Amino acid sequence: MNQCLKSPLLLLVVLSLFTSPPLHGQDSPATPNRGKVAVAGADAKDLPLAEVVMYTAGVSYFEHRAEVEGDASLDLKFRQEEISDMLKSLVVDDAGDGRIDVVTYPSQAPAEHVLGTFALNLANNPSLPELLKQVRGEEVTVHAPKPVTGRIVSVEEQEVPVGDDGKQVRKVHVLNLRVDNGIKPVHLNNVGSIEFTRPRLQQEFTKALETLASRHDTQEIDVELHFVGQGKRQVRVGYVQETPIWKLTYRLVLSDKPPHHLQGWAIVENTTGQDWEKVQLTFVSGQPITYQMPLYQPLFVQRPTVQLDLYESLRPQTYAKDLQEVERNARKQMDKLQASAKAPAAAESRRRSALGGIAAANADDQRLNFQRGVQAAAQGEQLGELFQYEVKEPVSLPRHRSALLPVITADFRGEKFSIYDQSVHSQHPLYGVRLKNTSEMYFMEGPATVFEDGRYAGDALLEGIGPGDERLISYGIDLEVEVSPELEGQTRSLVQARILSGTLHATYELRREHSYLIKNSAQEPKDVLVVVSREANWELVSPESHEKTRDAYRFLIEVAPEESQELLVQQRRQLSEQMAVTNLNHDAALVYLRSDEIAPSVKQSLRELLNRKQKIQKLQQDLQAAQQDLQSISTQQQRIRENMEQIDRNSELYSRYLEKLSNQEDEVEALQQKIDRLEKDLQAAQRELNQYIAGLELIP
Repeated sequence: MNQCLKSPLLLLVVLSLFTSPPLHGQDSPATPNRGKVAVAGADAKDLPLAEVVMYTAGVSYFEHRAEVEGDASLDLKFRQEEISDMLKSLVVDDAGDGRIDVVTYPSQAPAEHVLGTFALNLANNPSLPELLKQVRGEEVTVHAPKPVTGRIVSVEEQEVPVGDDGKQVRKVHVLNLRVDNGIKPVHLNNVGSIEFTRPRLQQEFTKALETLASRHDTQEIDVELHFVGQGKRQVRVGYVQETPIWKLTYRLVLSDKPPHHLQGWAIVENTTGQDWEKVQLTFVSGQPITYQMPLYQPLFVQRPTVQLDLYESLRPQTYAKDLQEVERNARKQMDKLQASAKAPAAAESRRRSALGGIAAANADDQRLNFQRGVQAAAQGEQLGELFQYEVKEPVSLPRHRSALLPVITADFRGEKFSIYDQSVHSQHPLYGVRLKNTSEMYFMEGPATVFEDGRYAGDALLEGIGPGDERLISYGIDLEVEVSPELEGQTRSLVQARILSGTLHATYELRREHSYLIKNSAQEPKDVLVVVSREANWELVSPESHEKTRDAYRFLIEVAPEESQELLVQQRRQLSEQMAVTNLNHDAALVYLRSDEIAPSVKQSLRELLNRKQKIQKLQQDLQAAQQDLQSISTQQQRIRENMEQIDRNSELYSRYLEKLSNQEDEVEALQQKIDRLEKDLQAAQRELNQYIAGLELIP
């Protein structure tokens, strides 16, 4: 099959290569015998389906082939919901000297637009009075019950009295006709039938009704393809349609000794409206981009309505460009045109392809040649890798039926394991096998049924496996092996410390251990593959893993029959902490001073830092004590003064209070001097500490 047929560029639209269609109701001069030429070996309306390529993107490519002679017209039938996809993806190839002339199909213009083109507009389901109002002035023959012929003047609504007393009325429609002797009113409720005298009007009425009737038939739409050429030749028509996603299921047959065997079966549904008779069927695994677009429904653009101003007021004036500037721009445009015309042969070739259809190809080619007039088709391989499964023999599948087709039969090498993952099952591992694709086929994702020793063993899910790739699959619980997982503990130790810009940067190492006690109760040895999750920032210390994936480590442990074995997994990670040196207290500093991992220079700086902080702390304590003593004396003096106001000034007690106040004033003066000195010393010590910290740059 042509390689470009397998690429996502299958959706290439070449309708633009067709010549302009003739006017509606006229034959093209190039096709004088259209509709009279039969297809060689088949009916003129027969364009059999020859090939189907199914994609996992929910679409399929359909190709029809036929042999024609001379000018020919062929038909394809589509459901209305399929037309847009056909218009988006149709490709045509007329081999030999032939070419595609035009593709025609019924219009899907909105009913109001189509019906509005007739003399009688039936779009809004008009009543009989409304219908007669549309043809005022036309001559009609009314049977009411005698025939009356006249021209319609008007249709009006009147009230007619009913009952014996005439108090009740009912509304009736009256048709006013211009007859030879005047105007004759005719009650429409008495009319048996109405005939239009003018044949043209009667024809318009009939066509409008036929248009309405055609809107009810949405089962099948005929698409007619017209070919122009000489002699017998092969024509091919291809398009893409929405179909169910084809599915692939597997059977894995495990043996005691490799190789094992794999079968792949494709599930396909024929949901089209036609039977597949000896069709070449191909399945493609890949994800080409595909979408829907309503191309069948005509789109009308809302255009603005512009009114002519008969009497305009004075408007702003515009002025023409400088002629020299116009000439300069014209020369620039001419230079660009000359530069773009450096490859006239290629440009002329593309123009001829667009006007004349797809070029002729080798008559022996059995595939659509998308390179004929379409250069971009050759780029399909760059859009991604696709994998195809081609059924060797033609397939026959009736419409609305499904089929199961074998597409893969291959041997593969594989090792059996018991796969333990605590997050899947905390007690028992799963039966598993490592599947290695030793074939040249691609194994697409799908469910797999596993058979072991001739018996059903379980179900598995097979991921996509390319040639040479390996995958683990599991299909059942191994009850003969039991695993007991435990977290042994976690430790934290200081690894490094450094001082930078007044900040202490400390690095710690966390260590943890997981133990897995594996007990094998079987009579034969077991290979157990223990899966341990990989967590962010944690590093494996021991033991060395058998395999490593993006999310897990795998450790292979061989356990003897009826014995147990322990797996101890050690991991570590590092943590970093930062602390301002000024906030470092004595206890925290001792942790760093006692650590063997800290450099001597860092320890010496920490000791000096502690000494300076202790000096500041001593000054703060002395200052606080002096301030408290001063506050105590002030309180005592306040109490003595209050007592002195209550006693005689000539008494002995008053003299004693006066003496004590004098002595306390000496103490107050001394304390104030001490406080001033301590504050200055404290400020100096704090300033020296800040300068010392700012100068620390210790990076061991």
